[in-house]
Amino acid sequence: MKVKNEYTASIKNAPKYNPNNFTAFGSAIFYVVLLLAFFFVPLLMYFSGFSQMLTDLAGDDYYLQIVINMVILQVIILACGLIFSAIARVNPIRGGGYRFKFDLTPVLFACLLVAGIQICFSPLHMQFSDSAAFFGGELALDEEASGSALWLIVYLILVPLLPCICEEIAFRGIIMRGFSRFGAFTAVILSSAMFALFHGNFQQLIIQFIGGVAIGAAVYITKNFLVGSAMHFFNNAFSLLFGIVESVFAENEALSNLFVMITTIGGIVMLVVGAYYFIRLYLRNKGVIPDCAMFGRPDKPIPILMSAERRATNSSIIIDVTELERFKYFYPDAMRFSNGKFISLKKERSSAPAIVFIILGILLAVGSLLLSLVV
Repeated sequence: MKVKNEYTASIKNAPKYNPNNFTAFGSAIFYVVLLLAFFFVPLLMYFSGFSQMLTDLAGDDYYLQIVINMVILQVIILACGLIFSAIARVNPIRGGGYRFKFDLTPVLFACLLVAGIQICFSPLHMQFSDSAAFFGGELALDEEASGSALWLIVYLILVPLLPCICEEIAFRGIIMRGFSRFGAFTAVILSSAMFALFHGNFQQLIIQFIGGVAIGAAVYITKNFLVGSAMHFFNNAFSLLFGIVESVFAENEALSNLFVMITTIGGIVMLVVGAYYFIRLYLRNKGVIPDCAMFGRPDKPIPILMSAERRATNSSIIIDVTELERFKYFYPDAMRFSNGKFISLKKERSSAPAIVFIILGILLAVGSLLLSLVV
């Protein structure tokens, strides 16, 4: 098929873009599969003797043990996400109206927002943690545990690094995007609740839910997964650093009170500034308020200019190049042109199957959480 000369260069140089998106039903199944994987994989490791081999490898080094456990759990999340994305033929960080691009301004305000959340909601988090400790269970990190400083440093590096990649692909890249058919608000709240329940940590349930809402809302508003990953990374790193500094000042009552006063004021300011930026950005994107230099210009529709090779290898994504003159830009959540007609992208006929699996996933997660309190 020959293409008009004026579009040849654009088609040749255009990035390969996948307009497909995840379905709510698929995302709900993914969450259930993820929960089951977290249950059966450790069992398989135990009965195969692999767990004992790792225990012998770590020896008495507590920090090496938690590093190994954390890496295994994050690899499970990442593997499930990549396998599911490959089956669905959807890029979890690009496409479907989303991108993965560094943009300094929203990243900075996103970091301010999560820092403000950590500081302002810390009292609520600690009160909830005390209640959780009363019903059973302690925090995972044992302050009196022994281990090498090297593995402690590795642990402190991996805590912010791995989840910002693996968990963001799973919960914002797949689950939140799939639930977007129920509306942005429902998608953000539901995916955040699943995110908090999935961790199985009763002590951190509230702060993880609030943080998940902030990250989900920022990703939805910016349509940029890098913003969510940066928020997740900074949230975990700031939480560790804030806890260390707080414990240092706790040894002196006067310094501790001064530290609490300064950080509380600073946390409120950061929370308000960060929230204000994203609210303004959301209203700007909706056309409610005019453009502002700080918030940038509204993004243009993403151009879909598929190479012939891409169209030949993936028949589910076909953009007829003869239509480029009329449809130079293509809205990924709308229609695609295939076999002489426009077809909705993965349109779901009914929400019932998705709702059933969402309820099943939440029940499994709540059951796992309650079980962790008594075991």
